[in-house]
Parts: sequence; C-alpha cells; structure tokens
Amino acid sequence: MFFSCCAFHSANSLCPSSLSKKACIFGRRIDKLREWDNLTKIIGGKNYIAGLKSDGTVVAEGQWGFTQLYQAKRWTGIVDIAACGEDIIGLKEDGIVVVTGKTSSDQKRYSDWTEIAALASSRSDSISIKYDGTVMADGLGSKKSKEQLSAWTDIVA
Repeated sequence: MFFSCCAFHSANSLCPSSLSKKACIFGRRIDKLREWDNLTKIIGGKNYIAGLKSDGTVVAEGQWGFTQLYQAKRWTGIVDIAACGEDIIGLKEDGIVVVTGKTSSDQKRYSDWTEIAALASSRSDSISIKYDGTVMADGLGSKKSKEQLSAWTDIVA
C-alpha cells in the first residue's frame, strides 16, 4: 500500500509520486508531512509506517495507537529501526533496544536486549545480533527455534 502511492526520493525525503499529487499516508497528505525528510530507512508495520532520520530520530504515522507513535517520535540516538507487528523496535547508538508496543509487556520482552549490533524482524518475529556474535530472538513460533538460535555464535552483522 505505501509504495504504491509514494516514492522515496533521491534527496532522502518522502514525496508524492508523479502520478498522484494528492497521495496520502493514513489520511494525511504527504505534502503536509514535512518532518519526513532526511530519511535513511522506512519500515511498515501493522497499520503504521515509520522512518529513521539521519539525525537519529524517528517519524511515524498510522492508524495505530497515538501513544505508541508518539513514544517513537520522542526517541533520539537511534541507528536502526524494525517493524514487528504492532511494535516499533529501535536500536540506540549504545546497543540498547527500545520498543513501543500496545502493552507494557511488549516493552518488557526486550528489556534484556543490550549490546545489540543489528536488528531484523518479520510480521511476528524479531531477531538481533549482539556485539559478541550471539543471536537473540523474540516471537519465534516455538521454544525449539529459540533454543536453536541461541546456539549460533560468531555471527557478524
């Protein structure tokens, strides 16, 4: 849905495609979203999109809870973001992971994610590579999958 009406412009800004001068993101005209500039990454989750700006801040819009989107917009020092269902996951410069979710348990699930070098995610799973080359995961379908990943070592981001 997002890329069918928008373009990621070479000047690192979100802009309407030449085919649609009134393209929208969740009901807001793109030309009204002035904070969507200097983007280094765009992600899409369940009913939202978010962008990582070159200054380490995050922009987000969607039909998802206002509080969660507002929390992500207050982050600073972010070097990577990932979308996992309704969660926005942010990786800070110091290797700590921050997350917005619908419940406090969403945030607690990631409380031990420190010394993280890289993030990856899917619709319902998130994986991280730690500085020491080990892997952490959340949301994987089975306990056995998590146990198998925990045996991985010397992984390089």
